[in-house]
Amino acid sequence: MRSDPAFLDNLLKVLEINLNEIVRVRDKRNSLQGALKALTQVLMKSRAPENKKFDNSKNLNIPNHLLGLLKGLLRVDGGRQFIDLVSDITKLIGLLSRSSFQRNFGI
Repeated sequence: MRSDPAFLDNLLKVLEINLNEIVRVRDKRNSLQGALKALTQVLMKSRAPENKKFDNSKNLNIPNHLLGLLKGLLRVDGGRQFIDLVSDITKLIGLLSRSSFQRNFGI
């Protein structure tokens, strides 16, 4: 899954959900949370592919969307209603940072 382009396309579609839809529609919020948990499991349990060029975790759109969602959720009532989403997004940002860390260059 870590090198599957279809997985990356579907993940980016879910991460591009409008913040207003996440706040209002419970199904959208649940699909986002499921995608976050799936990506967390993929990053924790899978190994990096041989060819780093096809590693989905290196796609720069993922952290950009995650940071945008996190910022938007924290603006809505301080994120108190969406504490599960905020914690999942924070965990994913940490995992993505760790996977892209290189000792010589930093993050």
